[in-house]
Amino acid sequence: MRGASTAATDTAQVVLLDEGLGHLSDLFDIAADFNRTLMTSFCLSIAPGVLNIFGAFFLHFEFIHSVICNQIGFWTSVGNSMRPALETSAAKDDGLTERKRPVTDAPRLVQMLKPEYAS
Repeated sequence: MRGASTAATDTAQVVLLDEGLGHLSDLFDIAADFNRTLMTSFCLSIAPGVLNIFGAFFLHFEFIHSVICNQIGFWTSVGNSMRPALETSAAKDDGLTERKRPVTDAPRLVQMLKPEYAS
């Protein structure tokens, strides 16, 4: 049985090291924050292309206008991808621990679980 548990641990994407499910809510909070960041990045990557196409046909964009628009979109996307790291470092500088740090406004799973599983 030892080989099977080692294989399961090695292939698992998430391994819960304690006996309770209390940290599972943190995992769902991280996943919700990641989903929000991905959706924002997707919108930020589509917007410059749509603006360039619209600008080329209706606003008579030249090449330099398209390059500037793409660069603004690129640096905005870089800033969006760095936002979670900056929020985490700001929370640590303020003295907040990881558990007290507001990650997302998604509902906490602990509130939905039975009390014996929450700890």
